[in-house]
Amino acid sequence: MGDQYPSAGGRSFIRVVCGAQDASYDVGPSGGTVTISGLRRHYREILNIRDEHSIVFVDGRMANDPTQVVRAGQEVEFKKQAGQKG
Repeated sequence: MGDQYPSAGGRSFIRVVCGAQDASYDVGPSGGTVTISGLRRHYREILNIRDEHSIVFVDGRMANDPTQVVRAGQEVEFKKQAGQKG
């Protein structure tokens, strides 16, 4: 999945998903990086990412480290534990 969302107009993006909502995090023309916890902070209100969204996947693989670096072209998905409502 590494380059599924590589660039648009010279800019590079990370796709961020939470439930039915998604957004593209602009890492700029140099293809910068950000951590999972940085994405969580940035999109907490925008995508309604709550504490119960404790499971995180990067490119379909579970990511347990909030300091993991995410790069342009990757996808990060915040999910709830199975069986949680709301």
